[in-house]
Amino acid sequence: MSAPINVRAFFAPDDPEACMRFYEGHSKLLQIYFGIHKITSGNVDWLHHKNTVVVIVEDETGTKTYGGARVQIADGVLPLPIEMAVGKYDPKVYTDVVPGSAEICGLWNSRRLPAWASEASSSAGYA
Repeated sequence: MSAPINVRAFFAPDDPEACMRFYEGHSKLLQIYFGIHKITSGNVDWLHHKNTVVVIVEDETGTKTYGGARVQIADGVLPLPIEMAVGKYDPKVYTDVVPGSAEICGLWNSRRLPAWASEASSSAGYA
């Protein structure tokens, strides 16, 4: 079965529209399903960060986003989310994060799946 989705990776500044779909989808999911309206590291500074790689799952037209993650590489320019979230509680994090360290963050997937995905998971016994 061929899946009508695309999985792609790109540097955040190379596709600001896809980055905003990723961010908005993640924010909506946190609000709707978990009641989370604000997280300490939930900003959009990474959109223009040349050392942030976004991995996105989207429909074949590139207009619907089903999930993804981002990999933020420490470079001394933009703090990693873990630094912003726990740094004031445990300053040791600042010595543990060195240039070249990376954090996988913002991982999410939509509960709204395309029809082919729902059918595939049902037939595999996952529904």
